[in-house]
Parts: sequence; structure tokens; C-alpha cells
Amino acid sequence: METIDLSQFFPWTWILHLVRALISFNIIHSVLKDKYNSLVTFFSVTVTCMLYSFFSLNLLSRYSVPPWLEVAAAFFYYAVQLVVILIVCEGKLFSKIFSVVFGFLTYTCSTIIFEFFRNLLTSSDYIAISQTTLTVVDFASCCSTSFAFSFLFAALIRRLKPKENQLLQYKPKFTFFLLFPFTHAFSSLISAMVLRANPMVIKDNYISKFVIVSLLVCMLLDFLIIFVVDHIEKLETENIEKERQLIKNAFDFQQTMMLKKEKQEFRKIKHDLSNIINTARGFIEIGKPEKALAILKSTNDDLEGLAGFSVCSDETVNTILFIKLQQAESLGIKLIAEIDENCPIQIDDYDLCRLLNNIIDNEINAVNALSKNRTCRVSVSIDEENIVIKSENGYNSKNQNKSKKSDGHGNGIEIICEIANKYDGEYSSTQTDSQYFTKTVLKNTIKNSSTPPPQNF
Repeated sequence: METIDLSQFFPWTWILHLVRALISFNIIHSVLKDKYNSLVTFFSVTVTCMLYSFFSLNLLSRYSVPPWLEVAAAFFYYAVQLVVILIVCEGKLFSKIFSVVFGFLTYTCSTIIFEFFRNLLTSSDYIAISQTTLTVVDFASCCSTSFAFSFLFAALIRRLKPKENQLLQYKPKFTFFLLFPFTHAFSSLISAMVLRANPMVIKDNYISKFVIVSLLVCMLLDFLIIFVVDHIEKLETENIEKERQLIKNAFDFQQTMMLKKEKQEFRKIKHDLSNIINTARGFIEIGKPEKALAILKSTNDDLEGLAGFSVCSDETVNTILFIKLQQAESLGIKLIAEIDENCPIQIDDYDLCRLLNNIIDNEINAVNALSKNRTCRVSVSIDEENIVIKSENGYNSKNQNKSKKSDGHGNGIEIICEIANKYDGEYSSTQTDSQYFTKTVLKNTIKNSSTPPPQNF
């Protein structure tokens, strides 16, 4: 089997150091936020580190240097890396130092893990760290699997990273993408085991080259996954912002309609108010105060409507309930809303809108399938610590499965649970033969990951 010499920089040592730079970039990208974009971070980290490796290795190879100086050069390599990410990445100084140190540990640990599994599968000797002569298969499988194993460390960092420090919560489905390269590690190990176990195969250079090319392709695909996940995150962020804007526009329209309705009612009352007062005074003068009281009471009810629809001081809650009351009324459903408000709502308007809409939609959809008991109730209790949303509606077990499938009931509950978990709360539900109850509890707090709409929303 062909062997390679790692004492020369090109091409094999260059590839080895490129892998080290890619592993470092993978970890840095998992810990820190790009100041510009991921491509700028990638080129800054990789190109700078490769240039440093080229000049430092050429310089050290010309002179006989003690081992401690080589170790010092390696530490200086990561110091240069720290300087680069100070420029191109955002985050606290501790996070930046952590990303550099963890990048070094990931590179070292992934190499050791590869050696452990290779020895376990092939029953071959461990490769000494200082060894400069390797077979091509050992070199290629070591590089590809070490880089693939780095995704395991990157996924671990993303899952352990505090959610409140993230601009956008990193969802499990994105982390799952980072586990795909891990499968390539085992394919590389199995390929190396097959080549080592069959000497005749090793002599076939075409098969060896095919395995090496396959490993390099796997490594390239692994690397591209970083940018694919970035692209998916960007699209999801844009979709969320578009959804926010659509909700804001819908709320603005509904508030405009509420104001228009209020003005129309005011015009009608204003036109008749003088006559109504004179008529009531006439009834009093002729000794019929009960007639005057009835007229004034009716007028008072109309005047109360001039204030518009308002159940609490939060405009988002008012608008949602106004929309849902109209929707329920059009379906012949009685929706009762109760608000117990002791302090302002702190959670993000976007999350509040999604939460209330899904809770009430689930109620309306369930009740709409009933021929009787077409009443639903929602109550919101707000204090300094918690927001508690309870719902109660008519229920028919025969329609439960059908309703969930046809009306997206299951998706609605998933969204409710997601938002409740975001605010350290929980969602629960109970049922009887004819009634269905839910309770959603959230901490009444502002999350750093939230990006609230304007205050006039």
C-alpha cells in the first residue's frame, strides 16, 4: 500500500492542517454568531490558519528545533485563530476563548476516537502522534472521520447552549442535520477495515483510490451541511418575520375596523342624543320616571359601545378576542372571554398572538362539530410571575380524531406546547364526557430570543 510522508507540507500535511482548520471552524460556528456571514468567518479562519501553518512549518523544518518550540508554535497557531475570531465573530470574550480551546480539544479527541475505533475494528496498532509516515488509507480515513466526529461535538454544543443567549432558538431538527456526518465516520472505518483485512484489495490501486475519493466526497458533503443548515435557518427566520408582518397588518386592519364601527355608532347616537334627553325629561315631568329610566339605560348601553371592544389594557389580547368573537358569532358559537389582569403582559406579542389564536381556534373547531352545547370559554389570568390561560368547551369523543386530522388540532397543540416551553411553562388538558379543559401556564417574562413588534402593534 502506498505510504505518504507528512514531513513535507504539500500536499498531505496541507490537507491535514486544512482538516484541523475545518474542525475549528465547525466548533467556532457552533459557539459564536457571525459578525458578517458564515462564508466570511470560514475564509478568515481557514485561510489565516493555513497561511500560518505553511510559514511556521517551513521555518521549523529548516532548523533543528527542540520539541517544546514545536508545542509553542501549536499554541501560537490557536492564538492567531483567537485574534481572527475577535474580528469576524460576535460574542463575549469568554465564549471566543472557549471556542478556540474547544476546537483544539475536538481535533485531539476526534483523532483519538478514530484511533480507538480503527484499532477495535481492524486489530491494528495505534498510530503514534509523532509518526510522519502513514498509508494513504490510514491518512484519508483519519482525516474524514475526525472531521465527521467534530459534528458530534458541534451538535452537543448547540444542544447545551443556553436558549436565552440565542437570537433564534436552535431547533432539534437542525441539530439532527449535524448528526448525518457522523454516519460517514463509520463508513470510513469500515472501508479501512476492509482494505486492511484483504491484502489483495490493498494492492489494487484502483479500489484504494476509489475508497479515498469516496472519503473525500463524504468530507465535502459534511462540510456543505454547515452552510445548508445556515441557509435553512435564514429561510425560517425570514418566514417568521414575514408571518409577524402579516399578523401586524391583520391586527392593524381589525383595529381600523373597530375604530370605524365606533365612529359609526357615535354618529347615530350623536344625531339622536338631544331628542333622547328631551324625551326622557318629558317622561319625568309627566310622572313616568320608569319610561325615562328605560330610555336612558338603552342610551347608556350604546354609549358604552363607543369605547370600542376592550377587555384588558393589552391591545394584542383585545384584537385577538375581537376577531375570534366575530368568527365564533358567524358560526353560531357563543365565546365567553374573561380577563383577570393585575400587571402588564411581558411575553412577546408574536408568541402571545400564536398562543391565543391556537387555543381559541381549537375551541371553536371542536364546538363547531357539535349540534348542541355550542359554548366555549377562555380565561386569562395575568400577574407578575405567570400568565395562565384556561379554556373550556363542549366535547364529543366521537369527533375527536376526525377534528384533529381535519382542522390541524394536533399542530395547534404542538405550537402551544412549544411556546409554553419557551417561557418555562407547561400545557395540560383534561376531559369529561361532554367538556374539554386546557390549562397553559407561562412565566410572565421577556425572553432575549424574542424580537417584539413595535409597541403600537
